[in-house]
Amino acid sequence: MNKASRMLKRFLCLLVVAIVILFSPIFDRVVNFLFDKDIPLIIISPVEDKVRGIITLDILVFDTSNPIKVNIQLNKKKVDAVYPLIINTTRFPDGVCVLEVEATDSSIRKNRAVNTVEFTIDNTPPLVEIVLEKEILEPGGILQGWINLKEKASIEAKIDGENLILLETEPANIQNSESYLLSFFFIYGIPLNEESLLKEMSIEAVDEVGNKTTKLITYKLRDRKFPTEYLSIAEEKTPLLDIKLLREERKIVEEALNKTSKGIYWEGDFIPPVNSVVTSPFGSKRIYNQGLLIDRHKGLDYRAKKGTGIQATNSGFVVLSEFLKARGGTVIIDHGMGVMSLYYHLEEIMVKVGDRVKKGQFIGKAGDTGITTAPHLHFEMRIRVVAVDPNHFYGGK
Repeated sequence: MNKASRMLKRFLCLLVVAIVILFSPIFDRVVNFLFDKDIPLIIISPVEDKVRGIITLDILVFDTSNPIKVNIQLNKKKVDAVYPLIINTTRFPDGVCVLEVEATDSSIRKNRAVNTVEFTIDNTPPLVEIVLEKEILEPGGILQGWINLKEKASIEAKIDGENLILLETEPANIQNSESYLLSFFFIYGIPLNEESLLKEMSIEAVDEVGNKTTKLITYKLRDRKFPTEYLSIAEEKTPLLDIKLLREERKIVEEALNKTSKGIYWEGDFIPPVNSVVTSPFGSKRIYNQGLLIDRHKGLDYRAKKGTGIQATNSGFVVLSEFLKARGGTVIIDHGMGVMSLYYHLEEIMVKVGDRVKKGQFIGKAGDTGITTAPHLHFEMRIRVVAVDPNHFYGGK
């Protein structure tokens, strides 16, 4: 074999070796180790701004060239690099939390990538406080005040299982308002025929991330004694005591009472509808015509001659303006939040349904229509159908 042949053979052998090395994994690793400049890729699944309880994060760390080392820290504390990453946030204090994922490849350059995610841990249930403005704990009484929160939350409040109407108000309307973010006004009427002397108020507040606070408060009612009145209705008006008629009218009245709106239309203290004396108190037990009808007096009777002007106890919208048989000329005004005022036995009605009336505006004239023994005004205050003592609404009460 001549020299040229030997050189060709040697070249071919070297070429084969070079090809084998070039396409072998070892060669790839060596090249990547020496020349890789690309940093690892880190992808972290999206996370809510606020979190609570146990959260799961998907983390993808990827490098096409070299093995990588991953370091995961939560608020500068190392955690196990497992995928997916499960974090029990209750082991950390509430507040801002920073998750840092660091990946370093094994090349000679030690290419390094860092990805961080910031979120807020909130495992604290919302703080709920009740501030009562009126606390008249008796049949026909009122519970009125605010439910205060220091953070945004959905809220539901009940008294003895009945949902309260809640109206969000400015925190400036309450005591220590600088410490609260949200306030909800409520007003509740205690039924006249309340048998239990205990009322239970339950409040459930759920914040943006699902932390829940449940608060139960029990109020003890005072016993209140009511007088008994015996009334004699003239023979020509006796048919008005018919139970069926009274039920039909009660349905008309309750339909109007259920038209209340959530806003507040009243302005300041309520005023008496007429400047006169009360001839029959709230809550008395009434016996008509020796027992033909027994009922409770759900309002106040004011002495008023026929034609005496009757004024709106406060501002609102008229929801009923009609002459009824038993109640006579009737006007009902919606003051918002379930608060209604009712005026019976009018001989003349001066407003119509839908009218907006102002406090002190004349809405009708006193009369002797319906079930009466003499001209007068029967006046009621209701909170979501429940009759309450009107005296509790007047200034200074």
